[in-house]
Amino acid sequence: METNKKLEDLEKAYKELGKKIEQLKNKETDDWFPEEDEAYYVPYYNSTEYRSNNTEKITKFHQATCGIAKNEEGAETLLEKINLKIAIIDRLKELNGDWKPNFMNDEKKFCLHYAHKDKKVGIYTWHNVQASKYPAKSEEVFKTLIEEFGEWEVCEAFGVV
Repeated sequence: METNKKLEDLEKAYKELGKKIEQLKNKETDDWFPEEDEAYYVPYYNSTEYRSNNTEKITKFHQATCGIAKNEEGAETLLEKINLKIAIIDRLKELNGDWKPNFMNDEKKFCLHYAHKDKKVGIYTWHNVQASKYPAKSEEVFKTLIEEFGEWEVCEAFGVV
């Protein structure tokens, strides 16, 4: 029985590693910035949009808000990431229901945290300070998100990487 659990854990870790490798392969779109008058693509609503001859200020706005890519495939990858983040945040809101954090009392609130020393993600609690932009009402909320979307995707959506 324990061997099956270890095998499941290894398969899950292998799947997560594959996702991280794919994201690192697409990393060039994060670091790339077009030369003056060089065309680029941006994710735009539910499609991609081609941009050219834009000022540096507008290009930097696109880079900061939604990302820029050298080609349409890169912009589609960025759009997929944006849509996934929206889906994860919407699911968090759904799982939290009507719950709203009250920072004036000792009610427990939960957030994700990456422990760099241990190289693992944890779910942490706090009481009367806002430690996260996306708090949850219980530990189970984050466990559900991780189970449904994957640890790497949830962490990336909440900026915990």
